[in-house]
Amino acid sequence: MNCRSVNTFILLIITGCVLAACALSEASDSLSDSNTGSNAPPLQKKVPVDWASAELDEKLNTGSIKPFSVQKNSSARLAVPLLLPSESITLTDMLPPVQTLSPAKIIIDGRGYSAVMMAMNFTVLIDGSNQTFVTEQSSSSTQPLNFDGEYQPISNGGQISIGRYGALYAIQLLCTSETRKNCITERMVREVIESLSVHGTGPR
Repeated sequence: MNCRSVNTFILLIITGCVLAACALSEASDSLSDSNTGSNAPPLQKKVPVDWASAELDEKLNTGSIKPFSVQKNSSARLAVPLLLPSESITLTDMLPPVQTLSPAKIIIDGRGYSAVMMAMNFTVLIDGSNQTFVTEQSSSSTQPLNFDGEYQPISNGGQISIGRYGALYAIQLLCTSETRKNCITERMVREVIESLSVHGTGPR
């Protein structure tokens, strides 16, 4: 990988993490109506992960594991199940509909991971985290293990926050070219989400 590619990858990761932090925070807030009207500062807490279910699903996916590479902290253990889309996915609103993604480039850290995959006209960013932001009023509420959040348009794409196995994930699709506007639709993001599968698990 040349210096330009490395810089692009790092920039995408940083941008994705910033957007994902906002998305995951908003998703957490929307899970509890008790947050409404509260001025209490948000608290950060670690969410419990259902490793048993993730490991079972990973075993079912052993025949279709997508290649990926860890760019940093290769010795770090996964804090959340590693979810990646299929190497070849069908996006109804894209031409051609069948898109091939590059092998995922992944950064692992103590709270989760960030992954980047590139296609011809768009980039997929995934940020997984075992931490969420809650208010004191909602700190005792139970967060569902699995949920799909609302679609959120962003400046050059779109994103949806989801919950899987108790962990939180922000799935983002970004237009590759800055000159192309509105190239990402909600259906495209949800079709990427439908193709996600477990490609790695961590501690029980």
